[in-house]
Amino acid sequence: MKIFTLISYTLILVSCNHKNTVTEFYGNGCVRLKYEAVDSIKNGKYEAFYPNDKIKLKTTFKNDSLNGLYTQYYITGQIKETAYFINGKIEGYFCRFDSLNNLIIKEHFNFGKHNGEALIFYSNNNIKQKINYKNNLFDGNYTTYNENGTLSQKGNYVNNSIVGIIYLYDRVGKEKAKGTLQELEQRGEL
Repeated sequence: MKIFTLISYTLILVSCNHKNTVTEFYGNGCVRLKYEAVDSIKNGKYEAFYPNDKIKLKTTFKNDSLNGLYTQYYITGQIKETAYFINGKIEGYFCRFDSLNNLIIKEHFNFGKHNGEALIFYSNNNIKQKINYKNNLFDGNYTTYNENGTLSQKGNYVNNSIVGIIYLYDRVGKEKAKGTLQELEQRGEL
C-alpha cells in the first residue's frame, strides 16, 4: 500500500508539469522558433531560425529567463555574438564578431552590468579602443588607437566623466597635444 501511494503522488507531481516543445512557423512553412516550455514558461533549449531554415540563435532559458550560453548567428552560419547568462543577467564576456569572423567587441559583465575592460577592434584585428567600466559607468584609464595600431588618445574616466589630462597623438603615435577636456575643446583640438 505504501509503494502504491508513493507512485500515485509521483504521477500526480509529474502530471502537473506540462513540458512541451513549442514551434512557431514563418508563412513559408519554415520554423521560426522552437523552444521547450513547462506550463507556458520557457524552460530549456531555445532556438530561432531565419526564414531559409538557417539557425539564428541558440540559447537556454530557466523560468523564462536567459540562462546559459547565448549564441547568435549571421544568416551565413558565422557566429555574430556570444555571451553567458545567469538568471537573465549577462555574466562574463560578451563578444561580437563581424561577418568575416573578426572579433569587433569584447566586453566584461558582472551581474548584468559592464565591469572591467572593454575592447573594440578594427576589421584588421588591431585594437581601436580600450576602456574600463565599473557598475555600467566608464571608470579608469581609456586608450584609443589609430587603425595602424599607434596611439591616438589616452586619458582617464571617473564615474563616467573624463578627468585629468588627456593626451592626443598623431598618426605615427607621436604626442601632439595634452590638456584637460576643457582646454583641448577651447583650443579646438578635440
